Amino acid sequence: MEKLKQKEIKQAALDFLKKNAEFEDNYLKIAFYAKERGTYSGVSSIHDFSKNAEQVYGFIIDFPNSYFSIEGISGKKLKNNAANLNKVFGDDTLIEYNGSIDTLAKFSKMATVLGSLSASSVYGGGREKDNFGRGLLRAIKQFPVAEQLVGAKWFHKDPYYSDSLRSMISSLQFKLKYTKSSSLKKALGYSNKRYNDFMSQNNAGLAYTYYKLSDENYKYIEQTLKVAKQVDLERGYHDAEKWHKWFKEGIMRGYYSYSNNLENCLDFINPRDKTSALNHLVKYLYGSCYHQQALKPDSALRTLSDYYRLVKMDKHPVKYPRYLMTIHDVASANYEAVSDSLNARGVLENYVNNYNLEGQTKDYTFIVAATPEEIANEANQQSNCVAGYIDSVAAGDTLIMFMRQTRDIHSSWVTFEVNVGSSRIVQAYATFNNSLNGEQAGALYGFARAHGLDMSLGSVPKAEPKRLVLKPLIGFHSINEQEVNKEVMGNNAEFGRKVVSA
Repeated sequence: MEKLKQKEIKQAALDFLKKNAEFEDNYLKIAFYAKERGTYSGVSSIHDFSKNAEQVYGFIIDFPNSYFSIEGISGKKLKNNAANLNKVFGDDTLIEYNGSIDTLAKFSKMATVLGSLSASSVYGGGREKDNFGRGLLRAIKQFPVAEQLVGAKWFHKDPYYSDSLRSMISSLQFKLKYTKSSSLKKALGYSNKRYNDFMSQNNAGLAYTYYKLSDENYKYIEQTLKVAKQVDLERGYHDAEKWHKWFKEGIMRGYYSYSNNLENCLDFINPRDKTSALNHLVKYLYGSCYHQQALKPDSALRTLSDYYRLVKMDKHPVKYPRYLMTIHDVASANYEAVSDSLNARGVLENYVNNYNLEGQTKDYTFIVAATPEEIANEANQQSNCVAGYIDSVAAGDTLIMFMRQTRDIHSSWVTFEVNVGSSRIVQAYATFNNSLNGEQAGALYGFARAHGLDMSLGSVPKAEPKRLVLKPLIGFHSINEQEVNKEVMGNNAEFGRKVVSA
């Protein structure tokens, strides 16, 4: 009787499959008795070619109650081992199913992602063969969040991003458990827009970095687009959306390094008001770097961050250089030039011997460079390689001097070189190696006359020398008694009184 009953049950199942199979090929048939509120019950048949017979199995998949069961025709539950799990669902026939049945497509996505393991820190390493049933079991028992992820563009099997994908699944599952929420969107605390953005990332690597974005950095991304559109309105540009897409993708591609570059730039521009800093930064990156210098946002931001690093010790650095790539290369060369401690000593010795050339009037200030850092600062502001002269200055052959406006003493205005042996001004340039204007030329000629220096430069226009009554320059240099070696100072009491600042 029992065998007869099993035959009847088996035949009834086969008849049901024949009429209701949602998937059918020469090997596997599968149909559902019920699909309701995350609970699925059904039956499958596997063709045994060696016996030319059908093997029938039943299954229950219950996401809300985290219940999973497979059984044979006798009604006896089968162990959830790899062999049974694989057999009930057709020896991987359904893996990567791309048919029109929504339920199977959903199951297939979950099973494909979770049913086999590459080397992964999440699962402790190791490799497994694809196994549809095992994937469903994991989805129910370990990662029920997977059911909410099947619609995500990035939720698919991709060996390159397997670790990112599985790390994220684990994190999201913990998030659901920790917040005791059934909704992933609510557990994440995302707006509709942010959640849709998260789900529509192109791959798991981008999605994972997006997930790791702080709320602050997400606000930065949104604010960036608003500022870029404002630049469009002000200047008649039309590329804000395209540029912002690149900017956003850049952050997604390399979140940690890229976002650090963003943070570094904001901290350099205005650490006390990062909203204002971001407004200025975007106007520069989009309006100048992109439209005027043909630099995409990832390259521009990376270069700008490194440039800010190189000039962070400068007193008055150029925040938004007109030619970013050029000034970055210059700053890099200048940075290398100031790293030699012997140069530092030589520059200071030269300064001690020639500090008497310094002085200022109400309008103009003349400064002898006292340290390699001061020369590099001037070079960075001028966007030229004046720092390349540090070796000559350290050797005592030449002096690098700065002529600045007294009202803005820390901003570069004119840089000039004095040959020590001939007491001659041998070159003088304004910012970006521009020629001096009439006022600058007149002031420099006046300085040369006051100190008996020869100045006959074709690069400096002829001008009536200004009459300068120079007063001592006190307290400008960032040097103190600890930094100035006594052997360098000697017994120059006047030098110590006038130059060494408190």
